[in-house]
Amino acid sequence: MFSTICTHEEPTPQTPLTPRQVNGEPGILVVDDDSRIRRLICTLLKRTMTARVNEAADPYEALSMARETGAGIDLLICDINLHAPLDGFDVAWALAVANPRMKVLLMSAADQTPRKMADSWRFLAKPFAIESFLDCVCTLLGEAVRPRSLPYQRDPLPES
Repeated sequence: MFSTICTHEEPTPQTPLTPRQVNGEPGILVVDDDSRIRRLICTLLKRTMTARVNEAADPYEALSMARETGAGIDLLICDINLHAPLDGFDVAWALAVANPRMKVLLMSAADQTPRKMADSWRFLAKPFAIESFLDCVCTLLGEAVRPRSLPYQRDPLPES
């Protein structure tokens, strides 16, 4: 499940960047200092979504990647606690100032966010069900993403 906290002002754009979709595929940046969670999320997205998925292990790598490559980020999926002086909120606000149309999904092991978020951002508490996570991603990206069938879904059981 995810919830929205609607108590913070939207970021003020300085230099708007247009998200760049390659072959109609939105760009997703996953930021988490836990490599197992980061790899799981990236693998899940790559197998279930038609999207370009990039990853960063810390806030500095994420900011550098966004700045140096100029890659369009349509959705930022970021852990809040990155075990660094900068947290997920700092990353999200910095990227949102340059790209105000970017969607944001913040995650944490806490039940709710420790700080206020922009109205358009979403929060997902860990651990979460895969279906809840994918529903949240699809809701944020809307028509920009085409979900594929889940690789682990089984055919319905035949009726007895």
